[in-house]
Amino acid sequence: MSTALRGNIEQKTIAATPKTTSVSTSEVSAPLGTIEEAKNARFWFKRQTKYDPNAIATQPSVFDEPDTAKLYQPRDDWENLHRFDPGARWTWAEEYKIIHKIDRRIMIFACLMFMNLELDRANLGQALTDNFLPDLHMNTNDYNLGTTVFKLSFLLAE
Repeated sequence: MSTALRGNIEQKTIAATPKTTSVSTSEVSAPLGTIEEAKNARFWFKRQTKYDPNAIATQPSVFDEPDTAKLYQPRDDWENLHRFDPGARWTWAEEYKIIHKIDRRIMIFACLMFMNLELDRANLGQALTDNFLPDLHMNTNDYNLGTTVFKLSFLLAE
């Protein structure tokens, strides 16, 4: 999803091919985002902060320096080496679009799971009032022990 933006500033980048990896200084890539831009990014709790959605959001990494880039290069037998592009840059608008997409998916999943959890708990309470214990040949102490173990394991799992 990242867009490779090309600018007029020369910067050393890494060119990766499926068989070999090498450092190339001939490519020109867009400048990296600054730390100040990252600090001023507009998140949900900073709505009044102004930001440029077309500014580069990519922060500096180990692949920007040729000396450290050699140390962090993927192996030649890496299956996605043809997709590896350390010179790729993305904007704040693209980053926020991805963040919101992931947040929506997580929130929908979490809401469905908590709804199912509450439905399960409510059904157990209703079954208890409808001769649940005698049907299972249990007494109240057995039921209380079961709910205590369930709640303790649920709290430990969270």
